[in-house]
Amino acid sequence: MKIITLKTGFSNSYLIKDKGIILVDAGSYNSFNVFLRETKKNGINPKEISAVVITHCHWDHIGCAKSVKEYTNAKIIVHAAELDILENGKHLIVSSLTARGKIIEKILNIYNKNKQIEPCEADIIVNGEEKSLSEFGINGKIVFTPGHSSGSVSVILDSGEAFVGDMAINVSPWFANRLCLFLRKTLQLSKKVGKN
Repeated sequence: MKIITLKTGFSNSYLIKDKGIILVDAGSYNSFNVFLRETKKNGINPKEISAVVITHCHWDHIGCAKSVKEYTNAKIIVHAAELDILENGKHLIVSSLTARGKIIEKILNIYNKNKQIEPCEADIIVNGEEKSLSEFGINGKIVFTPGHSSGSVSVILDSGEAFVGDMAINVSPWFANRLCLFLRKTLQLSKKVGKN
């Protein structure tokens, strides 16, 4: 198995290559050319990507979803709680409780106001259940891990690697409103993964 980090802008995307190839997150606005360059630089034909797992629907993870889907013909996988955001090109609003977090929230929401997310149709919608990635040639699964957003998912490989989107960002006291949920769900996931 090969894992490749694609530096697609504000956040990273990840290619996971085994018997098949999947992409974890589609990258931010205007990063499609970077996506193409990075995949080719790493010896990957983008058209071989069979699925794109969206960890959550913030702009820096779905900004290029439509372009990636159209170019690769990959299946887009998203959690049902954020389907409307992806398919209607909406912004998932960042929220916080602390004074410092509220300042960052305002800045991000002003910044996002000028960014247009192209609506992208999802092909596979997951709920609370685990979704095997074996149909895409990857030994792993998608697991529902709400906390950073209500529809956050993580990719857990059988080899032990985990791709959690921005889940760890919630340990910042600036965005503490979901910290308890994040910790509770992470502990539940840790126990569950430990049993398998």
